[in-house]
Amino acid sequence: MRNTMRRLAGFIAAGAAALAATALAGADAQSARPARPDQPAGKQAKLVGDAAEAAKIYMITFTGEYGRDESITPMRRVMEDARKLQPDIIVVKVDCEFKKFGKEKRDFEPDLGSFDQMESVRQMAVLVTDDIDFGAEWAKKPRMVFWVKKALGGVAFLPFACKEIYYTSDAKHGGIGYLDLLFDGVGDEVVREKQRSLRLGRAIGISAKGGYDDHIIKAMARADYVLSVSFEGGKPTWHEDESGDILLTDDGNKEAGRRDTVEDAVRYRGNDVLTLDAEWASRLGVSRGTCNTDEELFFALGVARNHEVLPGKADSILHEWGKGVSDGELAIKRLRRELREVRVKPPAEYAERTAARGRRKAILKQMLEFLTRYEESINPDAIEANPPNLIQQIKLQIDQIDQEQRRDKR
Repeated sequence: MRNTMRRLAGFIAAGAAALAATALAGADAQSARPARPDQPAGKQAKLVGDAAEAAKIYMITFTGEYGRDESITPMRRVMEDARKLQPDIIVVKVDCEFKKFGKEKRDFEPDLGSFDQMESVRQMAVLVTDDIDFGAEWAKKPRMVFWVKKALGGVAFLPFACKEIYYTSDAKHGGIGYLDLLFDGVGDEVVREKQRSLRLGRAIGISAKGGYDDHIIKAMARADYVLSVSFEGGKPTWHEDESGDILLTDDGNKEAGRRDTVEDAVRYRGNDVLTLDAEWASRLGVSRGTCNTDEELFFALGVARNHEVLPGKADSILHEWGKGVSDGELAIKRLRRELREVRVKPPAEYAERTAARGRRKAILKQMLEFLTRYEESINPDAIEANPPNLIQQIKLQIDQIDQEQRRDKR
């Protein structure tokens, strides 16, 4: 009996050793696994946990100037790249400079022109919501997550299209206030107010996609909108007057002395319009959590122990687009100068006239190519012209050159 027990114990020990060796070999094989041939050096996927079951995360970072460095054309390419990789989660981190056509604005300043970007925002909102939810191309429907660090001006509308928004501890989200001053002093007040209501309605429509209360959008947009809030069971109860426990925005009446001073605005102590930070975004039910690092975000998303950060091309696509816009603006300016310098060479006969027309036409076609490619992002000040108007002028000039050539005689 004693010998039998010894043999049984030996079998168990041998089996355990074999299992341990198999597990160790598997771990070594996993760590020594070669890179995929389509993954360049430095672009390996970041794996945490079991790769076979890891949540796949596609990261997109908005930097620079929204509308210029990030617009609908490059974002379509980014989403095509994401679709090829079939992620479980798409994270868009918004950390944009507060600029308008290359001119920097101070963070506390409102941008009345932000509502002019509403169509661009609407198209991008459709791209990251409806196109995913209802598009047959997406075999797997990823979770869309926005992570806000700095979203001031037109880009502030976009995160509201998404049901999941996270914030950094130093986040600033707003800069779209004083809509009530738009068109001030121009035309009839009834017409002006209709235009303001139309713009605000489009902003509220975008926020409805994400399920956010329209009181928040109104408080962020209009200085004449009064909003206070009380909390019942941790949930906000809205009051469009001062009867709530906390006054978020007053009516900003200048004559009554309720307009924010510059000192208050600089310190974010003003209450003309609402600018969300991490604390108030959380208290008002906008934020799902405050995260300062990727790891903190992945923990909040519930995938900290088991995820894979995909080696997407989003950053390079957006960088190349922004560079292309800048290069295009310089090229257009140079080509306009060259166009003015084209002359008919002596003896100015048919051949010389034809050559000059050909040169002008070639320059105009080059300008047209840059304009049509980057029209949505070009800064009018950089090319000293309005892009859509310049496109029409160039097409007309090309047609006139063709007519001149047909009428010319040897």
